Amino acid sequence: MSFMEPEVTERDRHWEVETKSGTWYVPGHVVEAPDWIASGGTIVEPWLSNFKDDLKDYIEPRWDQVQSLRVVVGYCGRMQAPGYLDSTEWIFERTKKGIRQQLDNLFGD
Repeated sequence: MSFMEPEVTERDRHWEVETKSGTWYVPGHVVEAPDWIASGGTIVEPWLSNFKDDLKDYIEPRWDQVQSLRVVVGYCGRMQAPGYLDSTEWIFERTKKGIRQQLDNLFGD
C-alpha cells in the first residue's frame, strides 16, 4: 500500500467495540470516552445502548451485533490515502512503537 500513509493518534482513551464478527476501535478524538468510565472497564447492557448514537457510524456490523464496549488507553493507527477518503480500519496498541510496528507488519510493502 505504497500510496497510503500511516496515521497515528496521540496517546488517549479510545473505544474498543467487541462484536460478534470481531473487534473494532474508535479513537477518542472521533468519539470522546467519558472520564467517568474507568479504562479497561467493560460496558454491557443495559448501559451499552447509551453509546449507540455516538459509535454506530464507526463500526461495520449492525449495532445489534455489539456485545460490549471497553475504554482502552494507548494509540490508534490506520493507513490513509492523502487527499482521498480511503483508509483502513483503526487498530490499537498501548505504545507508539507498537502501533507503528503493527501498521508496518499489516500494510508494509
